[in-house]
Amino acid sequence: MENFKSYLNDFVNAGLVSWEELTRAYRQACRECHPDLGGTHEAFLRVQHDYRQALQVIEYRQKQKSTDSSEVFDLTKLFQEASYPPASDLRSKFYFVFDLYYRFSLYDLTVSSATSLDSRNGRLLKTLLSLGAEYDPEFGTRFVDFHENRLLNFSSTPQARTWSGCKQDFWTGWQYFFRYQAAGRPASKRVALSYWEGLLFRLERAKIDRTPLESITIWFLYEIDKDPVIFDF
Repeated sequence: MENFKSYLNDFVNAGLVSWEELTRAYRQACRECHPDLGGTHEAFLRVQHDYRQALQVIEYRQKQKSTDSSEVFDLTKLFQEASYPPASDLRSKFYFVFDLYYRFSLYDLTVSSATSLDSRNGRLLKTLLSLGAEYDPEFGTRFVDFHENRLLNFSSTPQARTWSGCKQDFWTGWQYFFRYQAAGRPASKRVALSYWEGLLFRLERAKIDRTPLESITIWFLYEIDKDPVIFDF
């Protein structure tokens, strides 16, 4: 089982193993975890989930690589329409595009599933991934997980409710994060931290772990410790 996880991490993060090696490790893990062979139902489902998730990440990256570079479009006009100030540095552009991702509701599964790469929203999403990977390579992996894998199966209604509330808390925290970047007010930072730290506590208390929401929240908790960008509208 641990060997499979190691193969999985290497395959997704660094490409150190082949498809054949990963498939063999997956089959071995399935045999070890199968309920009929001494394993548990939960462990067997987790192996299958992790494997499918890895395939989705790789497939998504391959699609991004195969698309034309023109799909990463000039942001100047879009920033003007959104009333953003001129942004020349990478960090500001990245923050602005992530804010547009939220404004255009691309986090919504209904919207994102209807978004093609040749549309404005599709090009914006590709631009976000491109800028994010350039700004911090680790962001790319976490964001793909967050964007693509948000439908989870829960064992109880309280867990599902907690998950729903935490998703809303993440975006509320993001809005205060952006206010902190704009004006540098410590109060905005404190509010963002309270929402994000609170949602991590609630996920842990509800025994909901290893989620893409948790991963992207932790990334932004590190990000908010940096000095704010400071810009004037």
